[in-house]
Amino acid sequence: MSEYIDNQAQREDRLKSILRQLHEGKSVDEVKAAFADLLEDVGPDEIVRIEEALVNEGLDPAQIQPLCDVHVALFKTSLDKQKAPETTPGHPIFTYRAENFGVQRVLKDLEQAVDEHRKLPTAATQRAALATVDKLMEYDRHYLRKENLLFPFLEQTGFGGPSKVMWGVHNDIRADWKALRAILDTPELGDAAKLMVQLDELVPPLAGAIRDMIYKEDHILFPAALKRLSDADWKAIRDQGEEIGYAYALPGRAWIPDVAAAGSEVAEDAPVAAGRVTASTA
Repeated sequence: MSEYIDNQAQREDRLKSILRQLHEGKSVDEVKAAFADLLEDVGPDEIVRIEEALVNEGLDPAQIQPLCDVHVALFKTSLDKQKAPETTPGHPIFTYRAENFGVQRVLKDLEQAVDEHRKLPTAATQRAALATVDKLMEYDRHYLRKENLLFPFLEQTGFGGPSKVMWGVHNDIRADWKALRAILDTPELGDAAKLMVQLDELVPPLAGAIRDMIYKEDHILFPAALKRLSDADWKAIRDQGEEIGYAYALPGRAWIPDVAAAGSEVAEDAPVAAGRVTASTA
């Protein structure tokens, strides 16, 4: 047993070293070439533990956020082998994933509406583009439930740094969709060439950031959360979800949590959503 623990500690030290090298400026390809054997079977919970360890050792989560996509690129080959988290309708993870399917449809509609407005700015194309941005901003409820329900439970298990990194990305996405709405919501159509540049600079990065976050949820956050949280935790998360609301999907009721052994004490100790909501689509 002690030999396994020693080997695991050495493995995690090597993985931390890899991420430090990325932060020092080495490229993903350079690091992959040097540590190919180690990177073949890195699991989602292991990535979470490594990032959390780096934060505990003094690395500011704000320093991880700009390199979050680089971390994913480094581990992508291994993460792609992981099966998507399958749960039952009614389980919070199933609802989160249903919302992710919904937002991907909205993103396609947005890209099409914005492209039509770029090509021929008219009052009609402007209204259509604004309507899709408003639809996209409903997705903020997904982020709010992560921040105010899922993250507090995960923080109780020691999952703090990665949640702070994700929260920072959420805020960047919020800023971008509000900026996009401001560009589109002008009384006059303005200069078409300038509009084209502004939309080209904003829409692809915004859509890419949302899609990248979906990948991180499916391949890192949700598997790690399923491993760390109990049915009682998930029930408390589901019970408080209505207060914040849902985007593009409503939770089913097929999932029956196994909380008989936990009794009512868990509900009393559980994080509460009331008063914690810190952002909105307004």
